[in-house]
Amino acid sequence: MIDQINNTQAIIRSKMQKITNHNYDKVMTSDIVAHHIVHQFNPSGTILEPCKGTGSFLKFLPNGTLWCEIDEGKDFFKFNEKVDWIITNPPYSLARDFMIHSFEISNNVVLLLPATKIFASGGKMFGINQYGGIKVIQFVKPKLCGFNFGWNVAIFHFQKDYRGMTQINYEFNKFEWLNQIGTMPFYRCNICNKVLRYK
Repeated sequence: MIDQINNTQAIIRSKMQKITNHNYDKVMTSDIVAHHIVHQFNPSGTILEPCKGTGSFLKFLPNGTLWCEIDEGKDFFKFNEKVDWIITNPPYSLARDFMIHSFEISNNVVLLLPATKIFASGGKMFGINQYGGIKVIQFVKPKLCGFNFGWNVAIFHFQKDYRGMTQINYEFNKFEWLNQIGTMPFYRCNICNKVLRYK
């Protein structure tokens, strides 16, 4: 019995180490999801993408959009200019800190996150209420986002001083599947007719 317990503990430790060693903070947003988010919220004014990564959001955001990327020496936490919009897929281990700093400098904050990153903490909900409110929650299939886990993923739109109802949307139906070459499917946006490759 003791041997079974020790063996089970060793397996758990091994799995936890693999999770720790895997860099889950670097999940690049697919063009399909980035395109959808930009079209859905249609940001204007001064816009910041604080986690540029490979530039998925920047492809669809207006020219002149500001950006940060820690790997390129531009640290979001040192960016203190006021902006009208922040749109990003932040590192999940820093989701709380990203949310707090975003609230300090922007009137509208759009984050793509596992839903538990928002709802698992009463402190986060209190902070959101102090800032304003959640205007939109749109759930997205994790696989479409390129996430290799089963948690619910959502696009959250937080707005400063917002006190209205939250619009909750479970549909992500603005894309029509077209065809597939090898393992790469193509989609057409039903809003602008742009054809995008899932990658």
